[in-house]
Amino acid sequence: MNTIRMHIEDMLVGAFEGGSNYWYWINDWEHIKKATPAMKGEPFVMRVMQALDMGLTLDIYDAEDETEKLGTLSWDSCVKALDLMKENHEVHYLNLIAEEGDAETADVFLQLAVLGELPFG
Repeated sequence: MNTIRMHIEDMLVGAFEGGSNYWYWINDWEHIKKATPAMKGEPFVMRVMQALDMGLTLDIYDAEDETEKLGTLSWDSCVKALDLMKENHEVHYLNLIAEEGDAETADVFLQLAVLGELPFG
């Protein structure tokens, strides 16, 4: 498996399975389901990864105001988040590379991928 893809997948698993649940909300991911029908029953993040591979995006909303769109998750935004981690958040980047990332590392990644910064800490 491609190393970049593996890192992105690991970070999305950590973020979607708890690391970022305090700030994000997904209003509608029907287009992800429709684009990945063969993956019915697969974990959410695997379907998201497949959709990102296909060039689809996922809109991310504020958990406190589910109508406020915060940004969009895409393959390009995920790659950019890795670059931002390397440039500005070295401790988290090194944890990711060493495969020692935790929920906090994943949260930093998702915030950078969706927002380009860390407004939630």
